[in-house]
Amino acid sequence: MPFTSSCCRECNKIDSRIISFMLPIATNININGTALYEAVAVVFIAQLNNIDLDFHLLFTVGITAAAFCFISRGAPARGAMMPLFVLNAVGLPVRDVWILVPVEWILDHFTTVVNVLGDCIGVALVHILSREELSTAEQHRDRARTEDSEGAREQETAM
Repeated sequence: MPFTSSCCRECNKIDSRIISFMLPIATNININGTALYEAVAVVFIAQLNNIDLDFHLLFTVGITAAAFCFISRGAPARGAMMPLFVLNAVGLPVRDVWILVPVEWILDHFTTVVNVLGDCIGVALVHILSREELSTAEQHRDRARTEDSEGAREQETAM
């Protein structure tokens, strides 16, 4: 997160107030890359076993993968263990999940890219949508500082 924060600040010129507020929220909530990987892994295992997934089962896989991604935040090697839970939750066989283990560390790089890109896009959108509010807040802050410094000067001259 520190590297993402510095890139948003230095390369994209996003206000640090937006970054410090939005980036922690985005990194905890936005895990779409991981959810996509889990859903695709489950569909892959189902196809490997010649199991046809109808819309209802695909929807259940997607919801279950998203839910388990929220639950498993911060767990090491979650990409290798989460398909077990999703497969078991939707009633699909778990015997072939070992196929995912050797390639999980490679696919983890792609899910991380999707997650970080989504975080940065979200922070940039909030920055664009709140430019006017930020400038208004700066004007109020500057006006308050000017009034405070003028009041302090008046007190010094009165003494």
